[in-house]
Amino acid sequence: MYKILIYAHDPGGINATKPLEESLRAAGFEVVSHFKILPENTINNFNPDLIITGTSANDKTEKNIWLKAKNKNIKTLAILDHWVNYGIRFSKYGLLELDKFNKNPDIFPDYIIVPNNFAKEEMIKDGVRAEIIFPLGNPHFEQIKLNAPKCSEKYTDTILFCSEPYIEDYGAGKEKIAASDIYNFCKKNSLKLIIKLHPKEDVSKYKEFEDINVKILKEAALTELMQKCALTISMTSMVLIEGAILHLPILSYQPSETNPDNFILTKQKVLPFINNNIELCKYLTDIVLNRQPLEYNFDINFDAKEKIANFIRGEICQS
Repeated sequence: MYKILIYAHDPGGINATKPLEESLRAAGFEVVSHFKILPENTINNFNPDLIITGTSANDKTEKNIWLKAKNKNIKTLAILDHWVNYGIRFSKYGLLELDKFNKNPDIFPDYIIVPNNFAKEEMIKDGVRAEIIFPLGNPHFEQIKLNAPKCSEKYTDTILFCSEPYIEDYGAGKEKIAASDIYNFCKKNSLKLIIKLHPKEDVSKYKEFEDINVKILKEAALTELMQKCALTISMTSMVLIEGAILHLPILSYQPSETNPDNFILTKQKVLPFINNNIELCKYLTDIVLNRQPLEYNFDINFDAKEKIANFIRGEICQS
């Protein structure tokens, strides 16, 4: 039986790869999976024919797996979970060394799965070879659509801000400025604010915003929370992609950013490009206070699991 090992380190990579376990087993493959930590000697003991990984931008475990697998003549396939930092994920650099990356990636798996053709084009611009990139989708998107809870309860006076670990990943970021502007609007208009942390963030990061009308959450049933709140705001988080898939009220706020192309939903004009507090308050007034929903269209394919299983069976197993 053809054996597949699945491993991912970061939350985005885990979300993108974990849904493949069941579909690949159903397709007749023997599958073993590990997430976050890969036990020593797993590759030697299981001796897989194929290793599927995420594409962590900072942690180097996946890159080391690709190199080790190449030496053992094991095929590797990596899944890109987001439209950001395309090339550096396949280089020796981490996000704190972004200034050193000169679009010359040199650490590759045998195959790279990306969400769509746009991601493929952007990855090619970052120096990745076109012939190893396949736009088959992200399995996580299917899970979002299939598993979204039915939620009728609404918090019409509550804004949800989903933070991102820019400070943790890059050493600097505007997420606290974004939170501050949203907090001030909520305080002025007697609204409640929920700050949902990224797994890499600590509650102490937003301690200054602790208030009777502010909740800072490390853990939460995020999709359900997004359905309940009047609006979900983030900067460039995958959370907004998930919200768009479910057609929920969402907004991207990127303080002082000059380039809308840095986030897929503002680049493709799915969402408005908001980079200052005046514009933010205008949209918050319309959407939350005046209850005028923001209209947007977002189309994406939801058959990534089937496509990837067929690709493995037809392309990789036969090579």
